[in-house]
Amino acid sequence: MSPSGDGRPAGVRPAKREDREELMHFVSRTWEWGDYVPSVWDEWLGDASGRMFVAEVDGRPVGMNHLRYLEEGVGWLEGVRVHPDYRGRGLATELGKRAIEHAKGLGADRFRLITSASNLSAQKQIARLGLSRKLSFGIFEAKGGSASVACEPAVGGVPDLRSSHLGGFFADRWALRSVREYGVAKLRREGRLFAARRDGSEAFAVADAASFGGERFGQVSLLCGEPDLAADLAASLAARFSGHCYAFCSLGSGSAELLPAKGFGEPDEMLLYGAP
Repeated sequence: MSPSGDGRPAGVRPAKREDREELMHFVSRTWEWGDYVPSVWDEWLGDASGRMFVAEVDGRPVGMNHLRYLEEGVGWLEGVRVHPDYRGRGLATELGKRAIEHAKGLGADRFRLITSASNLSAQKQIARLGLSRKLSFGIFEAKGGSASVACEPAVGGVPDLRSSHLGGFFADRWALRSVREYGVAKLRREGRLFAARRDGSEAFAVADAASFGGERFGQVSLLCGEPDLAADLAASLAARFSGHCYAFCSLGSGSAELLPAKGFGEPDEMLLYGAP
């Protein structure tokens, strides 16, 4: 519990179906284009392994978030929203604490989330949860381009994650998951690990089709390899997907500078936070 300012103390509880209408009244206007949360509300409400939480003041739901439990023992926090009239009162922090507490009960001992590099208020709130910045990365949307290098499911070779182009992570429906924790062998079995070879060099990436909030899209996560070959691998994989495709790449890698020339737009800069 934390003081709400005006009215009774704010409480955080599991979300209920009847919370939707009042929450979506302001959530649907998060950005000029709207918000993805209304389209995933039912999925999150029915999430058997995770949990959606609501913050209420004077019995009114004014905030929400979702905990996604990842099988490798990670609590992934997402979708935190607070009514504009109730921001600055610690509600987002209370929602985060409740989500972490629930994740610990499920066996999680690591906690992660992403936020926009431009969202300074969110970064301050995340720090209050004890999460620290782990990685700066870009999300690049494919704008065109074509397959410039042959790529195929990786049946041999091992990605050298010490020089990872995404800090040793890969994207899974807007969550970043650790390749080491998830397992290279598992990604290989699932057909999500791809490789390209040229002039004795080798590059690896994780790629698959995903759906989230009613949108279907491709996602490509650059793992390792010579920057130009890795960027060509991303372009070739993006060409396989119809509709949207996004490439995830650390902004500190050489590949990030090359992706716009390979048919990708300028990136949205994002930050990965985690604990421990």
